[in-house]
Amino acid sequence: MRWALLLVLSVISVAGCSDESESGGSGGQGGASCAGDTFSAGLQRTGKSGKLTVTLESADPAPPQKGDNRWTIRVTDPAGAAISDATVTVTPFMPEHGHGTSVQAVVTPKSDGRYELFPVNLLMPGKWEITLDVGLPGGQSDSVVYTFCVEG
Repeated sequence: MRWALLLVLSVISVAGCSDESESGGSGGQGGASCAGDTFSAGLQRTGKSGKLTVTLESADPAPPQKGDNRWTIRVTDPAGAAISDATVTVTPFMPEHGHGTSVQAVVTPKSDGRYELFPVNLLMPGKWEITLDVGLPGGQSDSVVYTFCVEG
Protein backbone atom coordinates (compact mmCIF):
# COMPACT_ATOMS: atom_id res chain seq x y z
CA MET A 1 0.00 0.00 0.00
CA ARG A 2 2.79 2.43 0.91
CA TRP A 3 4.51 1.68 -2.41
CA ALA A 4 1.34 2.48 -4.39
CA LEU A 5 0.92 5.79 -2.55
CA LEU A 6 4.52 6.78 -3.31
CA LEU A 7 4.04 5.90 -6.96
CA VAL A 8 0.89 8.04 -7.23
CA LEU A 9 2.58 11.01 -5.53
CA SER A 10 5.60 10.71 -7.82
CA VAL A 11 3.46 10.72 -10.95
CA ILE A 12 1.51 13.76 -9.74
CA SER A 13 4.65 15.75 -8.95
CA VAL A 14 6.26 14.99 -12.32
CA ALA A 15 3.08 15.85 -14.23
CA GLY A 16 2.82 19.24 -12.52
CA CYS A 17 5.86 20.58 -14.40
CA SER A 18 5.74 18.50 -17.53
CA ASP A 19 7.21 19.83 -20.75
CA GLU A 20 3.94 19.17 -22.56
CA SER A 21 2.14 22.14 -24.03
CA GLU A 22 -0.87 23.20 -22.02
CA SER A 23 -2.46 25.16 -24.83
CA GLY A 24 -4.58 23.90 -27.62
CA GLY A 25 -2.96 26.33 -30.05
CA SER A 26 -0.40 29.05 -30.52
CA GLY A 27 -0.32 32.48 -29.00
CA GLY A 28 -3.42 32.20 -26.86
CA GLN A 29 -5.59 30.03 -29.06
CA GLY A 30 -6.15 27.20 -26.68
CA GLY A 31 -8.30 25.34 -24.28
CA ALA A 32 -9.55 26.42 -20.89
CA SER A 33 -6.29 25.39 -19.19
CA CYS A 34 -4.37 28.13 -20.99
CA ALA A 35 -6.39 31.20 -21.91
CA GLY A 36 -4.31 34.06 -23.26
CA ASP A 37 -4.01 36.77 -25.88
CA THR A 38 -4.16 35.78 -29.52
CA PHE A 39 -1.02 37.21 -31.09
CA SER A 40 -1.33 39.66 -33.94
CA ALA A 41 1.04 42.43 -34.96
CA GLY A 42 -0.30 45.66 -33.50
CA LEU A 43 -1.73 44.13 -30.31
CA GLN A 44 -2.27 47.08 -27.95
CA ARG A 45 -2.51 47.43 -24.19
CA THR A 46 -3.39 50.57 -22.25
CA GLY A 47 -1.33 51.09 -19.11
CA LYS A 48 -2.95 50.18 -15.79
CA SER A 49 -2.82 53.87 -14.80
CA GLY A 50 -3.89 55.08 -18.25
CA LYS A 51 -0.68 57.05 -18.81
CA LEU A 52 0.42 55.20 -21.94
CA THR A 53 -0.34 52.68 -24.63
CA VAL A 54 2.05 49.89 -25.59
CA THR A 55 1.72 48.31 -29.02
CA LEU A 56 3.39 44.96 -29.69
CA GLU A 57 4.39 45.72 -33.28
CA SER A 58 6.25 42.49 -34.01
CA ALA A 59 7.45 39.27 -32.46
CA ASP A 60 10.04 36.83 -33.76
CA PRO A 61 8.99 34.06 -33.67
CA ALA A 62 5.34 34.94 -34.10
CA PRO A 63 3.37 33.97 -32.15
CA PRO A 64 5.76 33.91 -29.16
CA GLN A 65 7.21 30.44 -28.55
CA LYS A 66 9.38 28.51 -26.12
CA GLY A 67 12.90 29.94 -25.98
CA ASP A 68 14.26 33.38 -26.80
CA ASN A 69 11.87 35.79 -28.50
CA ARG A 70 12.54 39.22 -30.03
CA TRP A 71 9.79 41.82 -29.66
CA THR A 72 9.42 45.33 -31.01
CA ILE A 73 7.07 47.56 -29.05
CA ARG A 74 5.96 51.17 -29.45
CA VAL A 75 5.13 53.33 -26.44
CA THR A 76 2.77 56.30 -26.85
CA ASP A 77 1.01 58.74 -24.56
CA PRO A 78 -2.82 58.88 -24.36
CA ALA A 79 -2.89 61.34 -27.28
CA GLY A 80 -0.86 58.95 -29.46
CA ALA A 81 2.46 60.84 -29.32
CA ALA A 82 5.58 58.66 -29.23
CA ILE A 83 7.45 58.36 -25.92
CA SER A 84 11.09 57.91 -26.89
CA ASP A 85 12.80 58.46 -23.53
CA ALA A 86 11.10 55.78 -21.43
CA THR A 87 12.78 52.98 -19.52
CA VAL A 88 11.24 49.55 -20.07
CA THR A 89 11.65 46.50 -17.84
CA VAL A 90 10.47 43.07 -19.04
CA THR A 91 9.25 40.48 -16.51
CA PRO A 92 8.05 37.11 -17.88
CA PHE A 93 6.16 35.04 -15.26
CA MET A 94 4.31 31.70 -15.27
CA PRO A 95 1.41 32.08 -12.81
CA GLU A 96 0.55 28.37 -12.71
CA HIS A 97 4.13 27.44 -11.82
CA GLY A 98 4.99 30.45 -9.64
CA HIS A 99 8.22 31.30 -11.44
CA GLY A 100 9.70 33.43 -14.17
CA THR A 101 13.05 33.26 -15.88
CA SER A 102 16.52 34.32 -14.82
CA VAL A 103 17.29 35.67 -18.30
CA GLN A 104 16.90 39.46 -18.36
CA ALA A 105 15.76 41.03 -21.63
CA VAL A 106 17.89 43.86 -22.99
CA VAL A 107 15.78 46.83 -24.06
CA THR A 108 17.21 48.83 -26.97
CA PRO A 109 15.60 52.20 -27.79
CA LYS A 110 14.92 52.70 -31.50
CA SER A 111 13.18 55.68 -33.13
CA ASP A 112 9.70 57.15 -32.71
CA GLY A 113 8.89 55.50 -29.37
CA ARG A 114 9.97 52.04 -30.49
CA TYR A 115 11.98 49.63 -28.34
CA GLU A 116 13.47 46.24 -29.17
CA LEU A 117 13.25 43.63 -26.40
CA PHE A 118 15.62 40.66 -26.60
CA PRO A 119 15.67 38.00 -25.35
CA VAL A 120 12.14 37.71 -24.03
CA ASN A 121 12.90 34.28 -22.59
CA LEU A 122 9.95 31.90 -22.26
CA LEU A 123 11.77 28.85 -21.00
CA MET A 124 8.99 26.28 -21.12
CA PRO A 125 5.55 25.66 -22.63
CA GLY A 126 2.48 26.99 -20.83
CA LYS A 127 0.83 30.25 -19.87
CA TRP A 128 3.17 33.27 -19.61
CA GLU A 129 2.31 36.74 -18.34
CA ILE A 130 4.85 39.22 -19.67
CA THR A 131 4.74 42.49 -17.71
CA LEU A 132 6.27 45.58 -19.26
CA ASP A 133 7.00 48.21 -16.60
CA VAL A 134 7.53 51.58 -18.25
CA GLY A 135 9.28 54.46 -16.50
CA LEU A 136 8.17 57.76 -17.97
CA PRO A 137 9.92 61.13 -18.04
CA GLY A 138 9.25 63.09 -14.87
CA GLY A 139 9.33 60.04 -12.61
CA GLN A 140 5.91 58.59 -13.43
CA SER A 141 5.44 54.97 -14.43
CA ASP A 142 2.84 52.60 -15.80
CA SER A 143 2.68 48.95 -16.81
CA VAL A 144 0.96 46.58 -19.22
CA VAL A 145 0.66 42.79 -19.32
CA TYR A 146 0.57 40.50 -22.34
CA THR A 147 -0.52 36.90 -21.73
CA PHE A 148 0.47 34.17 -24.17
CA CYS A 149 0.08 30.41 -24.20
CA VAL A 150 3.41 29.09 -25.40
CA GLU A 151 3.87 25.77 -27.15
CA GLY A 152 6.99 23.64 -26.98
